[in-house]
Amino acid sequence: MLSQTAENFQESIKNIIQLLQGLQFTFELIEDEDEEWLILGLIKTEIGQLRLTVYMQKTMSNFVLYLYHPLTVLQPLRLQAAEFITRANYGLPVGNYELDFEDGELRFKIGLPVLTSPITLAQFGQAIDISLKTIVYYHTPLVRTLFDGVKPAVAIQEAESKLLRNSE
Repeated sequence: MLSQTAENFQESIKNIIQLLQGLQFTFELIEDEDEEWLILGLIKTEIGQLRLTVYMQKTMSNFVLYLYHPLTVLQPLRLQAAEFITRANYGLPVGNYELDFEDGELRFKIGLPVLTSPITLAQFGQAIDISLKTIVYYHTPLVRTLFDGVKPAVAIQEAESKLLRNSE
């Protein structure tokens, strides 16, 4: 397996930090002997405060961005939420939702391989943009599913039909 160089790894970290600062994220760096980095952050959005985790592992050449939905899905609603995110995930070209059945944590994940060059500002910016837009886009249909009794298939179909009408 290819491993990224120390220079590429450090350049990736520098680019990620620079973009987070530019976007006015509040964040904290957690480093482990130059092999792994964990960046934890917060950003306020129209749907509430979102938590962000950026995980990079030099030896595995992985970059993973997690953006956590502000809702915690309560136990009685987890099966509905699971159906909702399965249906939402089906058509997503980039990234996916994940639901922790133990604690109800809902997050959106984008992973990128980092093999021979560092993560660029543009790549990380696109990952952040896609994650934020996806979380915000599916927020209202999710709330309708969990709290208004709308079936997941109906909520997703209505949201995606509206998007298609707006793009024409």
